[in-house]
Amino acid sequence: MVVLGIGALLASERVRDFAAGHGVLIYVMALALLLSAGIAIDRMLSMRTQRDEAIARYPRITRRDQELFDRIEREMGRGASATAYLGAVFDGKSWQWTPMQPYLSFADDWGGISMFDDPVMEVELRKFHSVASDFYGDAAVESAHPDDCDPHDRYAVLNSGAHRPQYGDEWTRVRERLIQKAQAMVAASDALYVLGRQRGY
Repeated sequence: MVVLGIGALLASERVRDFAAGHGVLIYVMALALLLSAGIAIDRMLSMRTQRDEAIARYPRITRRDQELFDRIEREMGRGASATAYLGAVFDGKSWQWTPMQPYLSFADDWGGISMFDDPVMEVELRKFHSVASDFYGDAAVESAHPDDCDPHDRYAVLNSGAHRPQYGDEWTRVRERLIQKAQAMVAASDALYVLGRQRGY
């Protein structure tokens, strides 16, 4: 628009006469107008980019997303009893399923029916669900119910036998793997929590 305005101005007879004796001045004025217009456009685009980045960083949090985040924090957050059990009690050789139930329920079916509207949080939730499912699946396969334990007690030990003696090399490797996966599950939960706080939850 600025270029067209300058062109129309130069087309008038009076301006042509003026331009004949002041060509350099006209050129400088036109250049100044173009530079000013360019600066204004750059500033507008920069402001739009900053606005878009702010929206991406701090999305409009839906009530459903906030409730989901609060539930995760309450059941599997830093102060949750399940997290404390995994961090301080779970040793990979014997454990109770009940104290870990929030994580196990999430790994088993919660991830399939609960999701964030916020796509960034949803990606992190899926990562957490994948890690939790990996731990639960491995722990279930590698566990055994003690013979002298009440069948109704949700207590398990790391499977052993003739093929894998207790405290043998293979048994120890599996135990260490389960501990690492439990730690990874807690870390994934914490990563989701940190991301949520950064995004305004």
